Amino acid sequence: MPRFVVLKHDHPETHWDFMLEAGAVLRTWRLNAPPGPGRPVEAVVTFDHRAVYLDYEGPVSGNRGTVGRWDAGTFAWVEDKAERVAVMLSGMHLQGLAVLEFSDVEKWSLRFEPGNCAHEIESVGYRAEDVTMDALWAPWRMSYVASARRPVEGDPCFICQGLAEEDDRHNLIALRAPRSVVVLNRFPYNNGHLLVAPRQHKGQLHELDTDELLDTMESLRRMVRTLDSLMRPAGYNIGLNLGEAAGAGLPGHLHWHVVPRWHGDTNFMPVLADSKVIVQSLETLYDLLTARLREESPVAR
Repeated sequence: MPRFVVLKHDHPETHWDFMLEAGAVLRTWRLNAPPGPGRPVEAVVTFDHRAVYLDYEGPVSGNRGTVGRWDAGTFAWVEDKAERVAVMLSGMHLQGLAVLEFSDVEKWSLRFEPGNCAHEIESVGYRAEDVTMDALWAPWRMSYVASARRPVEGDPCFICQGLAEEDDRHNLIALRAPRSVVVLNRFPYNNGHLLVAPRQHKGQLHELDTDELLDTMESLRRMVRTLDSLMRPAGYNIGLNLGEAAGAGLPGHLHWHVVPRWHGDTNFMPVLADSKVIVQSLETLYDLLTARLREESPVAR
């Protein structure tokens, strides 16, 4: 089971850090009071913390006060959406359902209901008995895609291979433009993570001619517009890893990452050079995205 911790922190003023284990990091909200039944607590989403804080008490580096453990234990996901996170806690003090809801900018609120809270769990569409499953369980996950293999040296270029074949759905090719192509990332950082690339196998920016560069940027702009209408993210990270040392998973074929972002998801650092388990299946996202693109103007293959 994943773990949680609530740390009492005395800097710059006393507050409580509510931390949920999510892979190698701790998703964190700063609370103005300790959570308890019957009273919502103001919360502010902060940057992800290192997992070491699950077991740490003592001074914080940079003369930022000290932290002490107020509560700790395990939890199970009930809901994980951009504007609402619900978890069933099994801690020393907190035994029940904690619900974090987004209100405005970075502002959230946390409410806690002790006990099994079956009515609250079922109100968000899940069965109360589901929250006893193990750490791989997540009710919002349509399929578990983390076992896919990242490209390694010597692998064929998956972009070129997909373009040479006809099965776009299998190859996750969402759009074929005259000089560019859009592919769903098999190792997504977030829902809707796309790769936008020139159709020709070129690994350096100076190798692109003007038409290729313009067509690739136009496809990138089009995909942002399409994702806006389909998924309504709060923002994007858009960038290019140029070369293997910069984190490019396919250094021989230029590609731009388009990563939708929502308030409360994890921080920017792993976006372009790493990956994580994602909440929506690639197949489902592919079908939604290509259906929306078909509603727009057709593009030549």
